[in-house]
Amino acid sequence: MCEENMTEGGGCQYGCFLLLNIEKELAEEFTRIVRERSSSTFNKWLRAAMQSKLREFVSFARGLSEDYEAVVNALRYEWSNGQLEGQVNRLKLAKRMMYGRAKFDLLRAWVLHSVQ
Repeated sequence: MCEENMTEGGGCQYGCFLLLNIEKELAEEFTRIVRERSSSTFNKWLRAAMQSKLREFVSFARGLSEDYEAVVNALRYEWSNGQLEGQVNRLKLAKRMMYGRAKFDLLRAWVLHSVQ
């Protein structure tokens, strides 16, 4: 970030501190948006991050904008597919453990038994 100023021999100049302040504000605002689930201010933050000219924030904002609907829905709704993903992961683990030893009937019985 401060490479240009460091090569001039003056150390980190005022411009670097301004960049650090912008980075700090963007990071704090994003943290607040996520913690408060504020989907209404997400667009404003996304524009600010894209226009900041800070490589890391521009890249992060670009990645978020590619999956925009999912990010906004995650902020807007308290719903999560975490429980479903956990069950799918458990089922895949069972399939790996029983691979070559069991047919579908035994796998079905194992899954149904563990649910009860």
